[in-house]
Amino acid sequence: MNLKKAILLGAIVITAVGCTEKSYDDCVINNLQGVDGKAVSSVIGACRNKFPRAKLPEKSLDGLQVLLVTGRAGLNDYTNNYSGSLYNGNNNITVKSVILSIKVTNGKKSITREYAVNITIPPLSTSDFNAEILLGDKGASYSWFISSAKGIPLTTN
Repeated sequence: MNLKKAILLGAIVITAVGCTEKSYDDCVINNLQGVDGKAVSSVIGACRNKFPRAKLPEKSLDGLQVLLVTGRAGLNDYTNNYSGSLYNGNNNITVKSVILSIKVTNGKKSITREYAVNITIPPLSTSDFNAEILLGDKGASYSWFISSAKGIPLTTN
């Protein structure tokens, strides 16, 4: 890149970053006038830095949405790791966390404990998880279910 182009590119980026626009779209539109080539991506990058994407808040899934999160899991041999794969059957929510309720049964005694698992499962996809749990006595059996979950609804924009 020659010196003239470098100076022009620098001026465009500085203009985009120092712009007085109130939104990302305004920043891009106002600063792309008469710009081409590599300068376009620089302007877009500078505007995105000034107007970062807002993080969408996680929301609790309703009962039906939780039921659509299914999978397989079990205790790993010789460890206290309970792991498996979960499938997100929701077509418009990315699952971000689940609460696993794990029941430990030994004879007639049983106890259920809840474990928070951070996980990202896009719609209609699977993802693996691992949770350290408190083990039951020797010979105990384990069962589990998802008692709640949080996710981010997909936007239609």
